[in-house]
Amino acid sequence: MKWTLSLSSGIAYTRPLSDLLAPVRQAGFSRMQVTAAPGHFDYRNNERVLSLRREMDRLGIRTTSMHAPYGGKADLSSLHESNRVAAVAEIERSADALVSLGGKVLVLHAGTEDEDARPQWRIRLSQSRASLARLYAYCRKLGLVLAVEDMLAHLVGGRTEEVLWVMESLPREGAGICLDIGRSYLSGELLHRVKQFGDRIVMVHAHDTMGVYDDHLPPGEGMVPWPSLLNRLADTGFDGEIVLEINDRPGAPDLIERARKSALFLQRLASAAGYSIDAG
Repeated sequence: MKWTLSLSSGIAYTRPLSDLLAPVRQAGFSRMQVTAAPGHFDYRNNERVLSLRREMDRLGIRTTSMHAPYGGKADLSSLHESNRVAAVAEIERSADALVSLGGKVLVLHAGTEDEDARPQWRIRLSQSRASLARLYAYCRKLGLVLAVEDMLAHLVGGRTEEVLWVMESLPREGAGICLDIGRSYLSGELLHRVKQFGDRIVMVHAHDTMGVYDDHLPPGEGMVPWPSLLNRLADTGFDGEIVLEINDRPGAPDLIERARKSALFLQRLASAAGYSIDAG
């Protein structure tokens, strides 16, 4: 079993993505998931997207995937139809940028960031399914894979059964699940969720937590049972991308160096279990 490892540009989502490239390459990372966050990466400006592609090519960094915009104007579950349609169009723009960068997998949230929306979960997820149907068709035309990410369990789209229900509406070819390790651990169902999602997992967002908050710590710095997790992933036949999704938070210095150490940590665990993780 061999997996590839990438670094999410969300490690510095409060700063311009271009400022991150050289330090990331110096740390040994050559694959990146680009985060479509305001002030970080302007996916709407094609000239800037192409300029970023040239700089990444020069440094030897390959875009493997993109985290689409979410929340606010990009809420695919919006109950206001005009807002939902606008959210789909916004994410289609990010898909266009991903193609220009040479990536293949578009990660998105099917639920909502609105913490007061839980009573509306049925209609919200129905709205999401309508949005995903259009986005799936759009991504297929572009040659992209759509990856639906699980959310925090208290949010719409964060429960295991909700993710599975949403995925029922999408074909297996060209669509899968992005398993968020920290959120799944906080749900209390991490290993169960891996089994339930099974071979629909096409990507993993790897980060750790101390068990209370969605900390986005480097793997190995929290409470996630990584050896058991890797074994359970292997049991599903997972052969996708593992993305280090470590967030830029106040009081968290040297994140790139900590990301490098966490990559080595995961490689050692995988090697001990007879697997391989390629971080280069």
